[in-house]
Formats: sequence, structure tokens, C-alpha cells
Amino acid sequence: MTLYELIFSKSVGQCLQNGPSSISDKGLDQLPYIFAHCPLPQSSKSDLNWIYGQSNQLGGAEDRTMVSARPRRISIIKQIPKQMQPIPPSSAFFVLLPSNRFRVFCHWLCNHSHFGNIILACIMFSSAMLAAEDPLNAGSERNQILNYFDYFFTAVFTIELVLKLISYGFIFHKGAFCRSAFNLLDLLVVCVSLISIFFRLVHVLNK
Repeated sequence: MTLYELIFSKSVGQCLQNGPSSISDKGLDQLPYIFAHCPLPQSSKSDLNWIYGQSNQLGGAEDRTMVSARPRRISIIKQIPKQMQPIPPSSAFFVLLPSNRFRVFCHWLCNHSHFGNIILACIMFSSAMLAAEDPLNAGSERNQILNYFDYFFTAVFTIELVLKLISYGFIFHKGAFCRSAFNLLDLLVVCVSLISIFFRLVHVLNK
């Protein structure tokens, strides 16, 4: 008899004598781990199943789901609902109420999975374009072509920023867009890009 069999055969025998109420809730929560990892004989597992079943019939204890420690498939993980940050109860920019249809649409759009994937793809391509610039010759033909891509990506990120500002509000209430440090970083990046484009256009027009 292994050490696990010796320990759990004694605990099972004691529980069979004292009843399932002798096991604490913490011990009951550990039973699925015992089933999955401990080399118990079939008889001991049957006794543990009986104790586990009796404990759920005592009343007052919530139903417990038998789970194992095995890895889950990706298809099962994808079925877990994504927790979406709700629309704050306060108005956005003192105009758009939480029930406003346009605000609800913006919230749905900026939290859609396809929209998030498009933004991630734009971030990846924008980073690649930034690495492809010629640092020695700012007026090269390659940099001029990349500038047009920069306009496009800046427009996409600006639209994302506006949608989130409409959905969550600016800063004056709990859950607002600027209450998050990561959102402030996004705001800073977009503002710097817009300022850079503005000075670039001014420089072109003054030539």
C-alpha cells in the first residue's frame, strides 16, 4: 500500500464512521484533486464519491462541480465569455447619456473582437513601418511613402480614441477613459502623432 493509500484509506474510514459532515468545506474542495492525482484503489475512490455525494445532499452547502487538473482545449477556453467594461452611469462630455443610442453603438463597436483585432494588426504594421524608415535621409522616397501609411494609421488610432472617449467619457467620473494609465498612454501617443502630422503639413505648405 502506498503512502497516499494509507493516508486516505484512514481518512475515508473515519469519514464513513463519523458521516460526511466531518469533512470541512476545504477538504471537500480538494477531493477533485485527489481523484485526479492520487493513486487510490477503486474502492477508496468509490467511498470518496459517496462522501462527496452525501455532502451535497446535506443542505446548506452549494453544489460543487467535479473538475480535474487536466489541460483544457483552446475551443473550451474560447467559450469563456469575455468580461466587457460596461458603460459608466454618468454622461459623456455632459451630453451623451448612458442610454444614448450612438454611445451604445460606439461602446459595442470598440469592444467588438474584430475591431480589437484590426487595431492590433494596425499596431503591428505601424511598428514595422517605423522600423523601415531611413534615419539618415529624411527626405528619401521610401520615407515619403511611409508617411502616407503614417497618416492612415494615425487616422485609425484617432477613430479608436474618439470611440472610447464617447463610450466611457473623458475624466470627470468613475470608469472614465482617462482614469486608466494605459488609456492615458494611448492618448499621449495619438496626440503626439497628430502634432507631428500638423507640423509636417505646415512645413510642406511653407515651402
